[in-house]
Amino acid sequence: MRHKEMDILKAFGILYVLGIHYYLPPIFANPYRSSVLSMFFFISGCFFKSFDGFRAKLIYCANKTRDLILPYFLYQILFTIICYILQRYLAIQLLTTYYRHDLLQYPVVCLLKPVFGGMSNVLGISWFISDLWLILILVQFVYRNKESSLKIDLVYLVCFLFLALVNIQWSYTSPRQATRSALNIPLPLLDHPMPKLIIVRTSFGLFFFFSGIVYRTHIEKYQHVIFTEINFCLVYIAFSQLVYQYSANLTTHQFNAEFSPAPFWLHVTTTTLSIYMFIYIAKCASKQLANNGLWVKIGQETYHIMCQHLMIFQLLNILMITIFHDGNLQVLSANLDYKYKAAARWPIYIGFGLLIPTFSAIYVRRLIRNRLFRWQQV
Repeated sequence: MRHKEMDILKAFGILYVLGIHYYLPPIFANPYRSSVLSMFFFISGCFFKSFDGFRAKLIYCANKTRDLILPYFLYQILFTIICYILQRYLAIQLLTTYYRHDLLQYPVVCLLKPVFGGMSNVLGISWFISDLWLILILVQFVYRNKESSLKIDLVYLVCFLFLALVNIQWSYTSPRQATRSALNIPLPLLDHPMPKLIIVRTSFGLFFFFSGIVYRTHIEKYQHVIFTEINFCLVYIAFSQLVYQYSANLTTHQFNAEFSPAPFWLHVTTTTLSIYMFIYIAKCASKQLANNGLWVKIGQETYHIMCQHLMIFQLLNILMITIFHDGNLQVLSANLDYKYKAAARWPIYIGFGLLIPTFSAIYVRRLIRNRLFRWQQV
């Protein structure tokens, strides 16, 4: 798959993520939710490169930490300061107090909160970044296949699939306590929702990440046979039948590790079918969209959009209430669940959530490049 198609695929994915976090028409709200972030893991797997030698692997890990984790923590620091100011002067509670994200009662694992939960609610959903970083490092040290053997890759794929299914089944059969004990006694670590989320998300993402490796190495060369109109129709029919049959169980989001009576294979199957449909649509769209068009630019800046969009939504909430004098001041009471007339104003929120991070990242990068150029001339 060409880079342009991947960028368009990421743009579709991040658009859907923003829709999930703000507003989506009911027809799109549930069936595809588990597939979007899995698709990002899949795309990352397509570009994964395994290095030989322990030193090369360490350099790779250092580079990924610099590229993924360092900016993520800088965003956390900035947004936590903004959240503190809003809480201090406008009584808007945005610092994380939600019990599911409160791991500070466990001194041994207190670092998990800023990595996997965010220090503020506006970064609570950015767990994908740290989870991707964890998967990249894990696969770099675990995966060995210099000859690109299909048999070896299939063994890895089956093992990762088995691990994901086991953890999904475990999450179904062992619902975790979601409220703090009345005696304020810390729960056992694995009885806390956050470790459960990390385990399920990592294993689920790991399978689709490695699926991207297998696709790039062994399947992409057959894409002219795989991605056809007939196959797309068959996949859509199969997906629709699964949604119809198990619609009541697809309302839960797999990445939230929620207890569900659904078959343990359901989310893996529907996610795989969804990724196929997204790829097919991206291939069709790439023939019509410009190489340096807006959708491609959005796809190239998905990292910044993922980190910034909830803060942008929250600031727009405050702006909307100020401009339109909305009597509903729920936005000032606690959380990001408040959405100002979402069904009518979702284009404003999602548009700003996409465009502000995209063009600010482009501008900052251009500014840094110009400064470096001037410095080199001097």
